[in-house]
Amino acid sequence: MPAHERIGDLLVQRGRIDRDTAEAVAQQCAQSIMRFGSMLVEQGLVSEHDVLQILAEQRGLPAVQIQKAKFQRAALAKVPRDVAQRLGVIPMRLEGEQLHLAMADPQNTAARDEVAFGTGCAVLPYVALHAVLHTVILRAYGDNASDVEENPTVALPLVVSHRPPLDVAFTEVTPPAPEASTDQGIIVDERRGGAEVILVVEDEAVSRELILSALKPTGCTLVATADGLSALKLIKARSPVLVVLDAVLPEVHGFEICRKIKESKRFAQTPVLMISAGYRGWETVKAILETYRADDFLEKPFSVQAIRQRIEALLKNSPAGKSVAASQAQSDAPYYAAVEDLQSGRLDEALKKLRDAEHVDPFSAKIQYVLGQTFERTKKPFQAVYHYERASQLDPSLFAALRTLAQLYNDLGFTQKAAQVWARAEECAPTPEVRQQIHDYLDKTA
Repeated sequence: MPAHERIGDLLVQRGRIDRDTAEAVAQQCAQSIMRFGSMLVEQGLVSEHDVLQILAEQRGLPAVQIQKAKFQRAALAKVPRDVAQRLGVIPMRLEGEQLHLAMADPQNTAARDEVAFGTGCAVLPYVALHAVLHTVILRAYGDNASDVEENPTVALPLVVSHRPPLDVAFTEVTPPAPEASTDQGIIVDERRGGAEVILVVEDEAVSRELILSALKPTGCTLVATADGLSALKLIKARSPVLVVLDAVLPEVHGFEICRKIKESKRFAQTPVLMISAGYRGWETVKAILETYRADDFLEKPFSVQAIRQRIEALLKNSPAGKSVAASQAQSDAPYYAAVEDLQSGRLDEALKKLRDAEHVDPFSAKIQYVLGQTFERTKKPFQAVYHYERASQLDPSLFAALRTLAQLYNDLGFTQKAAQVWARAEECAPTPEVRQQIHDYLDKTA
């Protein structure tokens, strides 16, 4: 069913408009470029808040009344105005490496990927009304914008969906223990060689086979995978001496993976060769290398000889034989100190130590999980959602992260997203009793 019909149905069900009005507006939208919700608000038939509430429910994301927002100058500087207009986005806040981004269509993953790539930031999306957003873009990027400040203190005017009570108390579990690495279910191809590992991350089968052929003479064990999430797990589990990384990947962008590798104290010296069919975004190849600190960049199509030459040069500087145990201890010390701070209510100290631990080991699910707990305690639920999602991506069996994420989605009113996460949690529940509790709850709320 088209999105405008779903919005119309919900507005009719809630008594905001009648069926005849919904059908008339839908016909007007078919003859114009204006979207259904924007048309209703433009004609004064419903409030912006009512439309945003439904959009938030549909997408499982917070919505923002963009006309009332104050924008951070540093955030606007991250995204050029022509890019914002083309993609239908506007950056609102910059917090560390996280960019709060209002979007007309937050499910447009290509737009989110382009902003993440161009800014080098993790994108936290918000839903905004289409027509209002484009008007605000022109105003915010203008020479005399009154709603742009260096560091706005006004909270974002958020709209979230209804908050039905969660009437089931699930059994508590202990915080996540140190992770036991496993490769099960995520390796596309492994070709045994020596003790040293080279990781190839490429989703195109032909290119992946070409790269593996070029790597065979190295004598290393070759491990290949086709998506970004698997790559994150394999980097942590196998500590490769070289990573060959495609720029555009499913799930997690290749440039984000490269940036995380190079910012990590544990993996920063691991050479990364990035490959791409040609990027036509905001940056040149030189800027890509500077921004994401890849050691080399090779455009597709390439020959076996060309990639072999690049790999041989990079392997000469590879930190083979580094002490994984020592680097693990570097991240564990601030992690456990942060947990103690969190339990004692020292939230600022906990956040600082967790960021230190994250820089050492950006692929740790337990660090992401405790970051989520810290942001939840500091009343920043959407940052908490981001880190719980990261934790569950890095370790899909981490029940504590899935349970907390599902409860948080429900508290925020995103019941459909909550049900999806509960279904994932059911698969890895720690006991049959907890699994049955979740199963009964999902049946009851279906």
